[in-house]
Amino acid sequence: MECIATGIANPGPGSLKPAVIKPKSLKSLYISVMGPGNVLRAKWTPYDYYHAADIAKHPEFDMNKKTFMYVPGYLDSTTVPLGRTLGEIYKKLGYNVLILDTVEFTAREYPVAARFMRPIGFHVAEMLANLTSLGLDPKKLELVGLSLGGQTMSFLAKSYRQITGRNISSLTGLDPAGPCFRHLGPDQRLDPSDADFVLTVSTNVDGFGIATPVGHVTFYVNGGEYQPGDVWWLPCTIICSHVRSYNLWVSALNNPHTFVGIKCDTIQQARNNDCYDRTPTVTNTMDLYTDRTKPGIYYLATLNRYPYFLGQGGIERKHEETFKELGSTY
Repeated sequence: MECIATGIANPGPGSLKPAVIKPKSLKSLYISVMGPGNVLRAKWTPYDYYHAADIAKHPEFDMNKKTFMYVPGYLDSTTVPLGRTLGEIYKKLGYNVLILDTVEFTAREYPVAARFMRPIGFHVAEMLANLTSLGLDPKKLELVGLSLGGQTMSFLAKSYRQITGRNISSLTGLDPAGPCFRHLGPDQRLDPSDADFVLTVSTNVDGFGIATPVGHVTFYVNGGEYQPGDVWWLPCTIICSHVRSYNLWVSALNNPHTFVGIKCDTIQQARNNDCYDRTPTVTNTMDLYTDRTKPGIYYLATLNRYPYFLGQGGIERKHEETFKELGSTY
């Protein structure tokens, strides 16, 4: 447990120790393609590292469409409904849908799993580079990574640029992992330079997330640390707050233009909900339509229950009253 030598929040003396994936083990690294159907009935066809080029032949994969790939978090896999649920939504939006499976390498102590994300990123970049040679356009490629997956896709994107000389279009980090990464430099974690556009949704920055604004646009949801509980008397603690980033993104996909954040000058302002005196007032939405010409740090207020969004009410100074008025509606 090398990352916890000085506490799991710190990198520890072994967090940068190289990890190597042997050629035989690369058969356990694969990308699955979503076929027709919903989250329960769709057929998922897996392609391992050595057969990634065959994805181009899959009948549900169209090089002319945008492509979405879910990058899983710690202990996450294709059997867990997180990626499949997102996949169904993106499929309805007209995307090719892929899910990366890394569970063979994450089903171990977290600090070891964190080190494996570097070679995983490199080898998955090789898989996508093979597809690019067959027609995959990186300008139509969008990755979404949850927790540790948010850091995995960083190494993937860095390696992809190294191999192809081209940038992936966009990365969306859902509360990207902080433990073992939060004290590292931009070359060893998610960073705005990793893609044409990087969006991050921060919901548990001092726990399992990272406080650093690692995207072109970073939304600090309700201050970015603890989220309001779905039931008023039941607190939403570390894990609940961390996973809330996923729930918010699902809602944002289904309800575009409704999660409206207000720009802040500093991280501390966002954490303190103290951005209302900033002049001029600048807003942005957390969704597929985030305005890329308005980079920066944003405070985003939400409701405590699905669908969570407050619309324009979220940018009012007294949004707490809006919360009370709307809270009973859902």
